[in-house]
Amino acid sequence: FNTDKPYIVMEGLVEQNRSKPLQHTDSVLKYIVYTGSLTKKYGIMDLVNAFLKIERENYRLLICGSGEAEQDILKIRDKRIIFRGAVSHDEALKCQAQATLLVNPRRGDEEFTKYSFPSKLMEYMVSGRPVLCFRLPGILQEYDEYLYYFQSGESLQMAKRMEEICEKPEKELSEIGEKAREFVISNKNKTIQAKRMMDMIFKEIRK
Repeated sequence: FNTDKPYIVMEGLVEQNRSKPLQHTDSVLKYIVYTGSLTKKYGIMDLVNAFLKIERENYRLLICGSGEAEQDILKIRDKRIIFRGAVSHDEALKCQAQATLLVNPRRGDEEFTKYSFPSKLMEYMVSGRPVLCFRLPGILQEYDEYLYYFQSGESLQMAKRMEEICEKPEKELSEIGEKAREFVISNKNKTIQAKRMMDMIFKEIRK
């Protein structure tokens, strides 16, 4: 925005007292998980089409949500795709805890993404599981060490990136997931974010 007014960028906040997530159980199966709105412009079909490029039989795509892409997903005949539909928040959290990898396929090529930080990223990070997304303009640089990024939006390249991450040792995946959780809980809670606003206001008052 073009403005000469003082401002800060506040991308979101999380509950400071958010309970410890369910323990992830390592498994031969690799669960790629998406929970949220099934809106095509947010990339859900890009994720599905990329997953279909993965040939490994021990991979699963677990989708929770509802929206315009629901019927397109139901038409796909691949037993590795598990579609749960709309679920409760508690059930969504259980699915996230089960994930080998949490994916947000929203791309950064639309105008609104310049001013967008998906709240889904915050929820994913609090889960303690690793997160893969596109490097949106609205994602601050400080998040880079806590997130994995797609390098390309082409289906085959997206598939390769998901496989590359899922094949990492569970210890490494758990570590980046836990670091991401600690980062948002410690730095993006309501107390910290409110203090940033107050600091800006008082700085202007003192001028």
